Amino acid sequence: MLAIRERSQHAKCAVCTRHKCLLRLLHGDRIRHQCQMAAFGRHLALQYQDRVEYWKCRSNSRMRQPLPDGYLHISAIADGMDHGKYALPRHGIFDSKEFQGFQRPVLDPTAIICHGYSVMVYLSQPTTAKDSSFSMEAILHTLDQLAAEGIDLRKVCLQLQADNTTREVKNNTTLRGAGSLVATHRVHSVRVCHLMSGHSHEDIDQFFSTLTAVLASNPELETAEDFKRVLSTFLNDPTVRPSEPRRAVHIVSRVRNWML
Repeated sequence: MLAIRERSQHAKCAVCTRHKCLLRLLHGDRIRHQCQMAAFGRHLALQYQDRVEYWKCRSNSRMRQPLPDGYLHISAIADGMDHGKYALPRHGIFDSKEFQGFQRPVLDPTAIICHGYSVMVYLSQPTTAKDSSFSMEAILHTLDQLAAEGIDLRKVCLQLQADNTTREVKNNTTLRGAGSLVATHRVHSVRVCHLMSGHSHEDIDQFFSTLTAVLASNPELETAEDFKRVLSTFLNDPTVRPSEPRRAVHIVSRVRNWML
């Protein structure tokens, strides 16, 4: 059953909120209300153009064929999930009032969807820093998996899509890593893209919602391996994201320092 929430649980765009507040204040002034509505419309048009560009790149990637320029265009989207759903051990006993103040370690989930190719889910241990080095490690591992499938990355134009979280992708570490990949001729080109702040909710967030529902149906999980087993079983279902034939879950306990 598909259910649509009455109110969104995601953070709202600051620009949209400001426009809506001004529109309510100017309801008695027709001229100013029209001017404000026009400005609001331009903002919505710009964010929609960003989404159209991402959807276009996603479609090109799913074709798995070189474009007229002779290069294979691959679109990948990366994001991290709220780790509150990944506290371990997971058991019904923690619903008891006696355990309300009990602090449990959590796994930090990150996913990278290479449209038309693969879905990689990375679960990091609580002792592993969730920073730009972790994101770069996951991105490079995903590219390595593509190379293992026989894809010549030297003929790949990669578009990396992400939100505006500076800790993960929108930072100098990712830009230096992308520049190094191009400078050493490991990939032809890398384009790092970010949707407008407040409008970055995309298909990977829907994928995370699906994973949350899977975990909700497994109330007793004790270790990180149990989380991996449940998620792997779900992803091995051929009806789950059939356009991405390669799907895997990895537990990350240590990453290299890519910030140097």
